[in-house]
Amino acid sequence: MIVGIVFGGLAALLVLSGLAAALASPWWLILTGIAAGLLAVAVYDLVQKRLAVLHNYPLVGHLRYILESARPMIQQYFVERNWDGRPFDADARRLIYERAAGIHSVKSFGTELEVRAPGYEFLAQSIRPGAMPEREHRVRLGGPDCTRPYDASLFNVSSMSFGALSVNAVLAMGYGAARGGFLQETGEGGLTKYHLQTGADLMWEFGSGYFGCRTAEGRFDPETYRDKARLEQVRATSIKLSQGAKPGLGGVLPGPKVTAEIAEARGVPIGQDCVSPPAHTAFTTPIELMEFVARLRELSGGKPVGFKLCVGMRRDVLALCKAMLATGLAPDFIIVDGAEGGTGAAPLEYEDHVGMPLTEGLMTVHNALVGCGLRGDIRLGAAGKIVSGTDIVRRLIQGADFCQSARGMMMATGCIQAQRCHTNECPSGVATQNPRLYRGIDVPSKAADVERFHALTVEEVRQIVSTLGVDSPDGLHHEMLVRRVSQTRTLNYAQFNEWLRPGQLLDDPPQDWAGDWELARAEHFGPPAMAGGTPQRYLWPASLTPPAGIQETSRLGVHTGAMTAANHEGRDVEATLLVVDDEPNIRELLSTSLRFAGFDVVSAANGAEALRLAEQAEPDLLVLDVMLPDMDGFTVTRRLRQADRHIPVVFLTARDDTSDKITGLTVGGDDYVTKPFSLEEVVARIRAVLRRTHSAEEEEGAVIVVGDLELDDDTHEVRRGGILIDLSPTEFKLLRYLMLNANRVLSKSQILDHVWEYDFGGDTGIVESYISYLRRKIDTAPETDEAGTPIQLDWKPMIQTKRGVGYMLRTSDAK
Repeated sequence: MIVGIVFGGLAALLVLSGLAAALASPWWLILTGIAAGLLAVAVYDLVQKRLAVLHNYPLVGHLRYILESARPMIQQYFVERNWDGRPFDADARRLIYERAAGIHSVKSFGTELEVRAPGYEFLAQSIRPGAMPEREHRVRLGGPDCTRPYDASLFNVSSMSFGALSVNAVLAMGYGAARGGFLQETGEGGLTKYHLQTGADLMWEFGSGYFGCRTAEGRFDPETYRDKARLEQVRATSIKLSQGAKPGLGGVLPGPKVTAEIAEARGVPIGQDCVSPPAHTAFTTPIELMEFVARLRELSGGKPVGFKLCVGMRRDVLALCKAMLATGLAPDFIIVDGAEGGTGAAPLEYEDHVGMPLTEGLMTVHNALVGCGLRGDIRLGAAGKIVSGTDIVRRLIQGADFCQSARGMMMATGCIQAQRCHTNECPSGVATQNPRLYRGIDVPSKAADVERFHALTVEEVRQIVSTLGVDSPDGLHHEMLVRRVSQTRTLNYAQFNEWLRPGQLLDDPPQDWAGDWELARAEHFGPPAMAGGTPQRYLWPASLTPPAGIQETSRLGVHTGAMTAANHEGRDVEATLLVVDDEPNIRELLSTSLRFAGFDVVSAANGAEALRLAEQAEPDLLVLDVMLPDMDGFTVTRRLRQADRHIPVVFLTARDDTSDKITGLTVGGDDYVTKPFSLEEVVARIRAVLRRTHSAEEEEGAVIVVGDLELDDDTHEVRRGGILIDLSPTEFKLLRYLMLNANRVLSKSQILDHVWEYDFGGDTGIVESYISYLRRKIDTAPETDEAGTPIQLDWKPMIQTKRGVGYMLRTSDAK
């Protein structure tokens, strides 16, 4: 019906306009031409086969595509609210535009954000604000091996290449950075004459394409790099390992943007997509990367050298740390790019689903460096949706030393978030190589906008820092940033994240880090190399060799492969393990692989059999499934604890809800691994639990001394200053746990798990009560000695409360 109406209407219009032109006026021929053109379009729509809508609805179907192309503009300008636009909402864009114009952005009538929504974050101000710092805080880039360090701004231009940006945009940002005293990072497109023209301090970035310092074959050219890196304007070098919007892919400059000038600068064909390789050729392992960093530092004349990455696997970050420890070489800085970072062109799947967001990535790198004792000499940068003073302070609290912004600087230059960077048709002229469009950017005025945006943003940082009660960003700490985790509960970042102590990974890795730490290798990135067709998600460790002839796939998709048992011969037995799982395939696979890892293994198919074997075989550790046919694994663990059997338990189950994990650890489990799993990780976690258990056994029977407090495990006696203190068994056990962790804050849940060892229904009041009992005996000096003679003692309180965190046995003389 629609087809008939369209063609009938157009034919009638064509005939009538033709008659009118013949009988009345030739001006009617214009309408005749329009009708003929529309009729031709309708005929083409009807005969083409690619688009079903146009075939079924000739001519009028084009309305669908017209509206679709206009949808982003309608959404941004008429539909979205101030706070819910993406990637940047209207409030964020307005803030940037106003600061670029020199206006202090203010707003009336209160926040429009939903402050009770989970995920909302706020800063905890001080009742007594500090004095606002008079000058901008600068960050020294340069470790002990750097002879020409650089003091960077807190807020800098992030990596954007000439090519992705227009020449006028590069110049405007460069002149703004030169006038404002902050860094401009070149992007992986290389160091160009336009970057050098402005006089700005530059961080030269190159990626796997080595643009600006490459040979004809596309490899790194040290001589070219040395000549350019020693230019006075080049203050530092950054190696791009990966970027947030497309981690794992090389940089992409779409063909329409590859002009003759860019093709000459990069050494690529004109008009063709310029794609960097996914991986570098100058190095392939973490150790080689550290050696490359040291080589670049030497070639540049001692200037700071670092790298940028979007975090994927935590194991890779730990591999980098192990390479630093192994070689004694380290970067001067690391820039963490969040997965929410922007770019000119990337596949949608990569933008939406690959890579770690900035919050998690930044805290992972910071924690890894701290845990390895490396954080002091390495500065951390953060990049990814950072456009305001609040954004900067949040990232500083989460572990960064300085920040970078790409899209914020683009919007200060005139970008309107049209999201057409990849088309070479950027309407504001910022991300295009079309002269007609980029001539709209007036370089002097936009340079002033960039300078003002930076200055007012950094001023806001200084104001917020003073509001938090400190006089410098160095005084910021984790408790100042609070996150709402539910409608009724908030946690500050000291509670929200597990922060490692300096050197903790080297001495006693926490349970959550132990597996990755043991598996990380300075000799390679990523998971162990695949062998044949073995699925990556369930890979036999190199150290484990299953028996000859095994070649099967269980219903969980576990491909075991065919290998030999040679590695097992002559191996000493590490420990006896009890594997409990009702699935025969999994039970057999686990038993076999653990035997070839050096363990003696017995197995059970249900809870009752597990309890019987736990008594008869006296295993050193249980690998326990939760979903068993007669009783669940949690019940098995409870019965073991009630029978005073403290066998370590590693849960291995498909139940991956957080509540299940909490239950498992609370009832007495020592670790919790979910299916599908890696055999190598399971073995590493078992060994980590056994190490902790053996360490605890070695402490049994020892005399623990903390200051003037002495606890004897053999006699169950406690003395302070030689005075005998009478304690109940639970009080004794609580004090022992506090003394073993002297000068360390312990949460109520930690104390509940380690002292009571089973679930009190979440009632942490029992901990408060026993702490109170213990204080009366440990911190209150007696008036008489054991013989009843009056005495005067000055006992300083040892048990301290850290409000909102937990308790600590505090002394400066812990042994």
